[in-house]
Amino acid sequence: MTQDLGDRPASGERNTHGNHSRKDKNALHLTHDDGADAVYVYFTRNDVDHTEEVSDQVNVDFDAQGEPVGVEFLDVSDGIDLDRVPRKADVAKLLEEGHFRIYA
Repeated sequence: MTQDLGDRPASGERNTHGNHSRKDKNALHLTHDDGADAVYVYFTRNDVDHTEEVSDQVNVDFDAQGEPVGVEFLDVSDGIDLDRVPRKADVAKLLEEGHFRIYA
């Protein structure tokens, strides 16, 4: 089951927001896909220009200006490593609200 923890949840999904309105272009939110064992944390709604692999389980997307758009975490049931993740404190808070296990 995919959980959109942001704008509009599908049936059976939960919401987790940062301290921003849903209409805010910089609204921090995440989606969780149980089947893929993945979480994506959105920083902005900007278009992705390129992706950098931080580790085997972490990919960071950037816009054309080099600003982080979001971060993808894989194998989240094993725990989430926040080492070298942009906006680490914001991401940690959002993941904790979603009851995800964090290490690093």
